[in-house]
Amino acid sequence: MVPSSSRVLLALVLLCGAAAEQATARSLASISITVKSHHEHTRAAPVCAPKDCKVKPDDANVCGSDGKVYYNECLFQNAQCRNAALAKVADWNGHACPTTCTQHISCKEIGKFLCGSDGNVYFGYCRLYSAQCVDPALQEIECPQGLIQIPPRRQ
Repeated sequence: MVPSSSRVLLALVLLCGAAAEQATARSLASISITVKSHHEHTRAAPVCAPKDCKVKPDDANVCGSDGKVYYNECLFQNAQCRNAALAKVADWNGHACPTTCTQHISCKEIGKFLCGSDGNVYFGYCRLYSAQCVDPALQEIECPQGLIQIPPRRQ
């Protein structure tokens, strides 16, 4: 059996190359190695809206799962940054906001590709909001570098 310090040195050599070969047993005692899971490494911070949201007359109002009407998407996203469980349940139609999501809504729009904090890619906000009904903590995140965005097939 290989002594523990030799196994660590061997692992460092395999991972770090020739520079690790020069490490001594004494310096190995002070090495701290942190192992992150794949999801920890790839998960980006949520995409938060700017704090200063200008409300324009043509902005669409948004209903949140908290029953509040947000005057535009920017204000809703600000609230979502403060409360990760907040989900968009509908566009406001002038009446009271529903407080439950419609999970199986028909999403006709195929917009921009959005990355979710669950590791999935969503084809438009409608699909992301539908998924938030199942997982209220789901948020849009910045897509990882190198993500190939393939246009969806037309049906």
